[in-house]
Amino acid sequence: MALGLSSAAQAQQPQKEPATDQQLFLYQGMGANVTCNLVLQGVPFSKAFPAAVNMVSGAIAFGHDSTIIQSGKPVKLDPQQLQNGAAIGIAGSVSNSCGKEFKGADKTEIDKLSAEIKQSIQSAPKP
Repeated sequence: MALGLSSAAQAQQPQKEPATDQQLFLYQGMGANVTCNLVLQGVPFSKAFPAAVNMVSGAIAFGHDSTIIQSGKPVKLDPQQLQNGAAIGIAGSVSNSCGKEFKGADKTEIDKLSAEIKQSIQSAPKP
């Protein structure tokens, strides 16, 4: 017996709403909180950060059908766009909060990631 929903059951599923800016901000904060707590408890940043990125991109994928509001319109993101957006948002939040408390390799990694993000933002074409 195959598991899953019949097409009639799928048709009855409520439409998932795109993630709003407020929801995205909340998800980024949750990802940063997870990263900060794990690193400060001794989990390497190289493991904590990807776990948080996957958590946030998964929340958007499953809770909002990978769709966000961008410039007032719903935009469906592919998995790579979800991962990149989550990574940028979480890294910025971590860098501006607990990243200053990181030590050793963790400090080096967050500083390097923050510099890369800053450089890519500065070199991006202006709309």
